[in-house]
Amino acid sequence: MNEHEGEGEDDEWEFGLDEVGPDGVVESEPEPLEPGQPTLENTVFVLLGVVGTLLLLSTVI
Repeated sequence: MNEHEGEGEDDEWEFGLDEVGPDGVVESEPEPLEPGQPTLENTVFVLLGVVGTLLLLSTVI
C-alpha cells in the first residue's frame, strides 16, 4: 500500500519543473531590496562604528 494513498486530492506538486534546478534543488529568487529612509538609531550606530574604527586606527598608527 502506498503511504500517500487515501490522503485525498492534496497530492499536488509543491514546485513546478521550471522552479527546480538540474540537481533537484529549488532555486528561490531573493526579494528585491527597496530603498528607504535611515532611522536615527541606525545612523547613530553607523557613526559610532566609524568613530570607533578611526580611534582604533589612530592608536595603531
